[in-house]
Amino acid sequence: EHLVLIYLDGNDVVVGVDTFVCGIDAFDVPQSSRALANAIQKQNREPSLKVIIVQTAPEAKPLSESDVDLKGLRTFSIRLAALQIELVDFILLGQEEMFSLREDISAWQNYQGSMGKVSKLFLDNEFLECFQKGICEQKNSPDKK
Repeated sequence: EHLVLIYLDGNDVVVGVDTFVCGIDAFDVPQSSRALANAIQKQNREPSLKVIIVQTAPEAKPLSESDVDLKGLRTFSIRLAALQIELVDFILLGQEEMFSLREDISAWQNYQGSMGKVSKLFLDNEFLECFQKGICEQKNSPDKK
């Protein structure tokens, strides 16, 4: 499968991007959100593309559910919609050192087995509904061709 990882710091700033996608060269760091959005838009029709937002904790300690700022995540989801990034498969929350998929393409297979080490996906139903609704509204807007 093709894979795009978007790394965010604790302030929702893009600090790195890993791409394992045919036709997209590796991004420089830091990468502009607009260029990132454009690259992902070009691949949105590719059914095997996975776009993963990696939200790293500002401090090097395991996250607990109370550490997660859902308001901040909602803000970021709105930003994604504004950038027309319509395809986000899931959002990971955890320590920066847990996300080391920069070595080679085989990291995607290894990644499948590393999920147990990653902090839980702390997204409540309300957030998921809000996120999906925003993306659906973006897709169905009359000015969108």
